[in-house]
Amino acid sequence: MTLDRNKQISGVSYNYLNLPDQIDLEQDEMKHIFYAYDALGTKLQKTTYGTGYLPGPATDYCGRFVYSDGNLQFVQHAEGRLVPRENGGFDYQYYLKDHLGNTRITMNQNGTVLQEDTYYPFGMNISGLSYSNTSPENKYRYNGKELQDEFGLDWYDYGARFYDAVLGRWHVVDPLAEESFEWTPYRYGFNNPIIFKDPRGMLETRYEDEEGNELLNTNDGSSDVVVVPNENIEEFQAIIDFAEETGTIESLDDPHWNDNMKAEFLGFESIQEMEETLSNVSSQWSRQKLIEVIQGNNDFSLVEFAIVEVISQLANPLNHIPSPVKLKGKLPLKQKGSAKANSWHQFNREMGKGKFTKKKYGSSEAASKARRSAYKKWKKEKNFE
Repeated sequence: MTLDRNKQISGVSYNYLNLPDQIDLEQDEMKHIFYAYDALGTKLQKTTYGTGYLPGPATDYCGRFVYSDGNLQFVQHAEGRLVPRENGGFDYQYYLKDHLGNTRITMNQNGTVLQEDTYYPFGMNISGLSYSNTSPENKYRYNGKELQDEFGLDWYDYGARFYDAVLGRWHVVDPLAEESFEWTPYRYGFNNPIIFKDPRGMLETRYEDEEGNELLNTNDGSSDVVVVPNENIEEFQAIIDFAEETGTIESLDDPHWNDNMKAEFLGFESIQEMEETLSNVSSQWSRQKLIEVIQGNNDFSLVEFAIVEVISQLANPLNHIPSPVKLKGKLPLKQKGSAKANSWHQFNREMGKGKFTKKKYGSSEAASKARRSAYKKWKKEKNFE
């Protein structure tokens, strides 16, 4: 997007990462917003120029420290922020968030509500149900992302892209669009913002519990939805909590870590075995149905998968990977996969909680490896195939 007459945007220029570095607004007079990034696309500075090309405040982003014209404005942390007082010290402010990470309440250490934010489904603020009584105003709102509200811009910065909550769309294509060609690269959260969120503006894997509640969304270049078995919930949530507490939540976007988790939850003994199985379909739609077959989500999963696979092959005859013969050869995987998944769940129930933890083995990868090794021995003892 390079032009938006609704917001009087007359031009947008982008850098090599498809991030905006200059936005021109043709209002009563020309106004400008400039952004500076490092080589990985991390935002370092934002400067504005208003009427008469007079410079406005320059905002510098130094990790969790945010400065305006060289003066510290606040320090972000996992649960809120520290705002410096004029006479020294800090005010401690905390965020109350909903299931999608949207900041709903900003309050101080005494429990006094300083700001309340309410949103339409795709993130636009409901002005009549929102108010602010704090300075500086908290702009980390929808999904916990920073609102760029200079000159009425009202875009959210997600890291990989900027998002317009008025449109419910991104302004540039998904950096990983080729991984899910059947979806528009401008869509937000699979067009279902009540359930899905988009942590960084790229393709996401959704992890949910057996009741369908969201546990985690990661930008790993996949669009799988995977159920975390009840016996793995506590350990999985501990990993998330640790990443949030240490400010390393983006490390969970790592594709290898996600592949490890998915292989474990789907009952595969290796990432290679998982990919050999899941890649043998014609579309992401079929892939998701096959995941449901393997996890045994309902009695009709296999029928649904077969129907979806046929439709996918008819819709994309040049793109489907397996021939009908190869696909037929893979269909017995349903019985094999369900048995494998059931044996995996039975194994975890017998092992109990706390036996294969990150704390015990030093890393989640080492814990997963130990779990799989024990699983192989257990299968031989139980005479599972």
